[in-house]
Amino acid sequence: MQFRIARRRVALVARLTPLAEGARRTLAAGGDLESVTSNISTSWSLTWKDAEAALESAKRCADQAAPEASFVWATLALAVLRLIEQDTSSLIRRVQRTLLQGSGHAKRLQGYAYMVRGAAAVELGRLDEAHQNLEAAHTAYAASRVGEREALEVNLRLVNLQLVREDWQQAEWLAESTLRRLDRVGNSADRGECTLLLAHAQFGMVRLEAALNSIGQVLGDTDSREHFIRARAYLLKARVELAYNQAQEASKDCDLARGLFIKIGNQRGLRDCDTVREMIGSA
Repeated sequence: MQFRIARRRVALVARLTPLAEGARRTLAAGGDLESVTSNISTSWSLTWKDAEAALESAKRCADQAAPEASFVWATLALAVLRLIEQDTSSLIRRVQRTLLQGSGHAKRLQGYAYMVRGAAAVELGRLDEAHQNLEAAHTAYAASRVGEREALEVNLRLVNLQLVREDWQQAEWLAESTLRRLDRVGNSADRGECTLLLAHAQFGMVRLEAALNSIGQVLGDTDSREHFIRARAYLLKARVELAYNQAQEASKDCDLARGLFIKIGNQRGLRDCDTVREMIGSA
């Protein structure tokens, strides 16, 4: 069953690839979501499954450290959702649109698409655009009646945005307030991610002991299968140890991070390991 679902999803992505390429060209020429939507031919019959497939591609591109492609696929997903909302060509399409809207699924997909676009925009250095997309994600999630956890996931992206801006105090405040709310509705991975972002803010303010304590919480509380979170925790720990001139300990933790990044095939993480390794070599 899972194999058939995966095969259908691959087929959907292959069918959508020409649309994604068109979206890429439109965005590269200075276009926006509206122009991407208007450039899709009315001959295409699109459903929410197409939007889901586009979002899976966006996530996969993000995992492969390809933020531009991730942004494109997330934009295509939003365009597909807009076209579904506008499609009143037949009774069946009108019923499908009503069911999709009534369930809140469309807003949930929209929220996720805006969140992916926001995360990609951060990676691309387009910080104002990132903030706009993350705020749009908050709005979409609020309209989807999905509960607090999804909105808090957007908060984590906003914390990361503040870290990139080097607004350490704002990042710390938002991380701490989000962590308190995650104690009610989050799981260990959510809390681990938020605590790790808090550690980054503390490291940015050169509060090294506080950062080490937060990293210790991440490594102590997260499931051993949470490779991505634990890898980043080990890598930050290596940077803190370097600040203490503990090159040998930093080297060991950098190797632990690399091993986990290799397990999950995260290229961005491996590049970050190379950067820290160069710092260790220069210490």
